Amino acid sequence: MRSVRRVLVLSSVALGLGACAGAPAGGSGASGTGEAGPAYHSLPTDPKVLRAQLAFSDVEVFDCEVVDGVAEITLSGPASYEPAVRSPRALALWASAAFGDFVLDVEAQQDGREYAHRDLCFFFGHQGPESFYYVHLASAADPNAHNVFVVDEAPRRNIATTVTEGVDWGAPDSWHHVRIAREGSRIRVWFDDMDTPVMEADDATFGVGRIGVGSFDDSGRFRNLRVTGEKVGPPAGAIFHVGG
Repeated sequence: MRSVRRVLVLSSVALGLGACAGAPAGGSGASGTGEAGPAYHSLPTDPKVLRAQLAFSDVEVFDCEVVDGVAEITLSGPASYEPAVRSPRALALWASAAFGDFVLDVEAQQDGREYAHRDLCFFFGHQGPESFYYVHLASAADPNAHNVFVVDEAPRRNIATTVTEGVDWGAPDSWHHVRIAREGSRIRVWFDDMDTPVMEADDATFGVGRIGVGSFDDSGRFRNLRVTGEKVGPPAGAIFHVGG
């Protein structure tokens, strides 16, 4: 897997295929160097440009807007997308790029009701409709929730070696800092507390792939998404399952 060398900034989760209400007319994005030295790239907030690069599994439940100069993506509820194998239905993926090793930081808000599987998902290593990883952050852990999962031409399978009992999403208007780090086969996830991971896994089924956000069948919002890692071209082939 390639070493971490570059920084990508998705302008507060500009991950959408639908129009982003209120977005200024941006170009193809900006690049430069941050205080720590690495180069960075930001996606444009112009929705027309975004449509050419990004993909939703269901455009009816995703939306994005710019609030106080910060782009946000909103997932309003369960998606109608039907994957071929048991796996999340609501995916917002950056279709035009991929990463191997990376560190993903994002603010997430789960604005639904409280129950054991109240969740948001974070996708990586996405190589096709039935080939990807995802982190499922939920209120309570069980074999099908609050874990790192791999989808490998079969229903999702949990792979975490260490996991907490769950996360506290709090009130529907609460924002939380989520961090996911992938280095070789090592996968770590943090939630608010950046000192202690809430889950860890070790798996090398998939290498370079797309990243994204979403949910199994809930609602939420995402902003200030930042990926540190070498950006490469996306995998060939279909992104989502179609029919049958």
